[in-house]
Amino acid sequence: MDGIYIHIPFCASKCPYCDFYSIVSDEYLKEQYKNKLVKAIMDCPFKISADTVYFGGGTPNLMGERFLLEILEAVTKSFSVACDSEITLEANPTFIDFEMLKNLKNSGFNRISFGVQSSNTETLRLLGRKHSYEEAKNAICFAHKAGFGHISADLMMSVPSQSKENLKRDIENFTMLPIDHISSYLLKLEPGTPFYASYTDPDEDFSADCYILAVEELEKRGFFQYEISNFAKSSRAMSRHNLKYWLLEDYLGIGPSAHSLINGKRFYFERDLKSFLNWENVWEHTEFEAFGNTEEEKIMLNLRLKKGIDLNSLKRDVTGLYKEMQGFEKLGLGKFEGSNFSLTSWGFLLSNRIIEKCIESYEG
Repeated sequence: MDGIYIHIPFCASKCPYCDFYSIVSDEYLKEQYKNKLVKAIMDCPFKISADTVYFGGGTPNLMGERFLLEILEAVTKSFSVACDSEITLEANPTFIDFEMLKNLKNSGFNRISFGVQSSNTETLRLLGRKHSYEEAKNAICFAHKAGFGHISADLMMSVPSQSKENLKRDIENFTMLPIDHISSYLLKLEPGTPFYASYTDPDEDFSADCYILAVEELEKRGFFQYEISNFAKSSRAMSRHNLKYWLLEDYLGIGPSAHSLINGKRFYFERDLKSFLNWENVWEHTEFEAFGNTEEEKIMLNLRLKKGIDLNSLKRDVTGLYKEMQGFEKLGLGKFEGSNFSLTSWGFLLSNRIIEKCIESYEG
């Protein structure tokens, strides 16, 4: 079945490290955007049967409970959405309370992902986050009390001035909360962001130490890695929606900057809210990106997963690819189990280069 992604491009303020498409807005603009999203959903030309719906951003909870539920209602009326679907909301801990969480849960949302990033006050301030760790902890506990079955928290690593001791304390604090999923990312300096202008890339050795520390400490506490940056307490806690991206399943993205893969074609909406609001029919203005579901994409995306890729699933000759992967295995960067090849934790640190070499070898 397919996935549906709804982009909410609003934030209270822009974090200095973030390059996702978002703007600061007022209530009138939010209502305009809600109305346009509902119309876009109703006008969608694609027949979608979905078992995941994901509200991302931006800060989706800034839309408010009423607008979020109107958008979700349009989704369930316009598309065939399975009764056991995973319906996820990304949320900032600052702009949510127990009553809102309870109403969202009772109306269909069953997974929530909080942008916590750290339990350290100085780190949160440096990252431009408006919440305290205490507020984040309260929001997570409220979500648990409201009945959310799956709760995730984001954790940022290799932040300027962060120490390995601080990171270990973050992991200890996070894993004591009622969550079953953690997305743990190394900071990447993105061009055009204030961080890019203010800082140099983190020291590679320090970043590597942080990553290996996180993998080991999270596993000790029952969070097992299933993707480069994602850890879950069980297979049921994995993000079913995000797995669609890595497994090359179809998904439909709606909203400025949202990307889609439908019937082997990748397309997207440009990063321009004003244009999106002004178009009569937004589906006449999608931009073609590339043909998807290629063998090269399969290698690239499957190798992000802990389980890796089965070479028998590829259609062309894999002799060169097999030899390349054997070389990585000898270096401790990957491992074979029969015809299946997967990256180790050290391999994940070098995944971009390893995947590039694997694709080159496969293309011959």
